[in-house]
Amino acid sequence: MSARSATALPPYPSDGLLGTTGSLSGHELLGAMRGWLPSGTLALAQGQDVSGVRVLRGVALMALAGGDVTARHMLGRFAGLAATDLDVHAVSHIPSSLPRLPSVAPECDLECARALPRFVSSLRLLPAVSDVKPLLAKLGEAGWHGALLGRSQLGSAMVLLLDGRVVAASGRRGAATLERQDAVRLLQRLAHDNEPDALHLVPLEPRSAAAVAGFALGHEYELAEAQHTGIETGPAGITFYYRGEPYLVLAGAGLLSGGALMAAADAAAGTGASVAGATVTVAAAGAIAPEVRRYTALDEPTAPVVPLPEEPPGWEAQHYVLTLRGRDALNPMTELWMRFRTTYGPLGQRLLEVLADGATLETVASALGTPLEELRPWLQKLEAEGLVRQGAPRGR
Repeated sequence: MSARSATALPPYPSDGLLGTTGSLSGHELLGAMRGWLPSGTLALAQGQDVSGVRVLRGVALMALAGGDVTARHMLGRFAGLAATDLDVHAVSHIPSSLPRLPSVAPECDLECARALPRFVSSLRLLPAVSDVKPLLAKLGEAGWHGALLGRSQLGSAMVLLLDGRVVAASGRRGAATLERQDAVRLLQRLAHDNEPDALHLVPLEPRSAAAVAGFALGHEYELAEAQHTGIETGPAGITFYYRGEPYLVLAGAGLLSGGALMAAADAAAGTGASVAGATVTVAAAGAIAPEVRRYTALDEPTAPVVPLPEEPPGWEAQHYVLTLRGRDALNPMTELWMRFRTTYGPLGQRLLEVLADGATLETVASALGTPLEELRPWLQKLEAEGLVRQGAPRGR
């Protein structure tokens, strides 16, 4: 929705406004907003098209109360309010000393996804046609900052990019938590899912992307440090800091330290308290207050890169079955059994046993406590010696 006709708009929509300023400057839009959005947050983002990819260079965050700007924070390389063709996100809320924006995924079972601020509209990718590796390569060429988030009944997965490099990857499938390459594998499968809302690109400006990356990697910070840059979690939700100064709150993002869902504040019957500039309800006497934790932003130049899986998407869901020779290797009555144990040891024997049960490769890796990428050389060697072959177990 374009904001160029803001003065003629109907009452402010309860779910906020996402769009562009068009030919209006940031100053002009802010003037139109003064009477239309009495209190809330206005985010203006400036982007640049690089190799066909929209890269956020900077964001202006403004808290409004009574039509006046009560707080203003300039993030990244924002050119100023005189610029036109800015991305807009406007949110109505009670007066606050800090800008407040919603999370991109407040109900997601991934903590790091709930920490993604919605500066601008995310881009929904077409299901079943999105190949993650070429997409990540294109984002890398553009020096893109943000997250690639996938969600379906299969699970949830997210990779985070700083300057086009994948620096963090997390996933969740059922009760299992996945990291790094295993999370990327799940994201690849989600990209080929037929659910219509499976994959999203979430643009972030560099400062906030580094903060989310530090949180995703669990880089905790000392609370006593006055110049904290990164994320604080607590009863107010998620608060972003830069050099000791808070600049954004994701209220109701569903987070407490350690990933506990924010239920204490909802169920509390007590007094108001100020946490990172936001008024919240704290627990009544005798209740334990949620712990506040801080996470330091990732240092971009030294951030290690998450290697991408070499296997094709869905490889981890494949089966390998034992040949007759492979079954002989598990039979103590055969000569092959002794030679196999001498060559491959107990881990090799356990691998054959789990494969014989008809398990998928991801189940095999979980049963052995081994990363999936370490299974590949084992399987190649077993297949070369005629002990296993790719195929579905009998009865499937």
